Amino acid sequence: MNINYNQRRQQLLSDKQGPCAAILFSGRAPMRSADGAYEFSVDRDFYYMTGIDHANMILVLTKDYAGSYVEALYIEPYDEVQAKWVGGRMRPAEATALSGIENIRYLDTFETAVNTFIRTNRGEGSMTCWLDLWKHTPDQDPTLAHKFAHKLQQEQPAVKIEDIFGDIARMRVIKSEAELEKMRVAQVTTQHAIEAMMRYAHPGVNECALEGAFDFELAKQNVREHAFHSIVAGGARATVLHYSENNQVVNDGETGEQYAELGIYDLLILDVMMPGMDGFQVARKVRSLRLGTPILMLTARSELEDRIAGLNSGADYYLTKPFDIRELLACINALLRRQGPQVDQLSLGNTSLDLASATLSCGASQVRLSAKEFDIMRFLFQSGGRNLSKEVILSRVWGYDSDAVENHVEVYIGFLRKKLASIGSDVRIQTVRRLGYHLEAAGHD
Repeated sequence: MNINYNQRRQQLLSDKQGPCAAILFSGRAPMRSADGAYEFSVDRDFYYMTGIDHANMILVLTKDYAGSYVEALYIEPYDEVQAKWVGGRMRPAEATALSGIENIRYLDTFETAVNTFIRTNRGEGSMTCWLDLWKHTPDQDPTLAHKFAHKLQQEQPAVKIEDIFGDIARMRVIKSEAELEKMRVAQVTTQHAIEAMMRYAHPGVNECALEGAFDFELAKQNVREHAFHSIVAGGARATVLHYSENNQVVNDGETGEQYAELGIYDLLILDVMMPGMDGFQVARKVRSLRLGTPILMLTARSELEDRIAGLNSGADYYLTKPFDIRELLACINALLRRQGPQVDQLSLGNTSLDLASATLSCGASQVRLSAKEFDIMRFLFQSGGRNLSKEVILSRVWGYDSDAVENHVEVYIGFLRKKLASIGSDVRIQTVRRLGYHLEAAGHD
């Protein structure tokens, strides 16, 4: 089942009043050396409309006053010499076969063709040019579309320029049966690659080796390109959404226990058969530290004695392999719900922290906290008197991928001490050298 790119392109201008033109750029591949370019990633909206993932192409869709629809694809001429060095460019017949566009032209005629259409159709009414003007961030460098929009405004000030990104985004939300089938195939393909990677995983292996195992399995199934860079992460990096270095060593149960001791996680998922320190040992260590973090134990050991040992070691739930992913998610949700009733405030000594208003109170005196101050103070209240290191506070409040440093923690601890003093609180933030900070109320150890 093939995707109907022709239908997509016609739909894009179906509700647009003529005369108008929609122009999409595939993008450029910056040169790395005289005969090589950096890895190229095609503009996704261009690909959505053409099915082509090559650089230096432009799609032009036009509708004139009479409502006549015309589409054209502008490509680079084929160069025999260039083809010997970095591979051949796409020929017109190939472009037509992939996109369904019969009208293939060369790039050096693009601006002339657009200006001719504008001059012919502008007349006495308005003329609209639709471009994909979306940016990842406001300070992102101008794209080809932005540069063309600027030039068009200079040369054709009467032409109205509009952003078509939202229209394409709404179209992409609705999936055709052909797209759904491709997604199903991709899901199975990815699952096989993940399973191959997990079979290769062992303590001491580098994340890049696991990435290689994953990519190799995809390549065996004729996958040429990833939608996103692979994320293979263990330990603290497993919580970083866009971690992509994949250059650390995957550790064992002993390292897992060290991370668990930080007390900053909402849930621990332990495999029983971890090397160095098994899941039972990690769970017992966590409970010996009086950490109430929920523990979910995963294992292939399904005997009654093993399940009893897991629960007695401190696990809240014992899930045996193989299991359905839906059951795992249900267990996770259930354990997270068990973490006790939600409270409106936390108290110590004569001081309370209102969680709804981020306000510290002592008798009739109150002081509002900033977002970071509130996060740190809540963390200190919830720690139960345990010392929280600067590293732990940084990871919990700022996140693992933040540029913040330990000095940030020191500064905010200073702010909080002044605010506690300003309301007459008997709570103090105590510093234990090399261990971190904890709260103490006057007259308490």
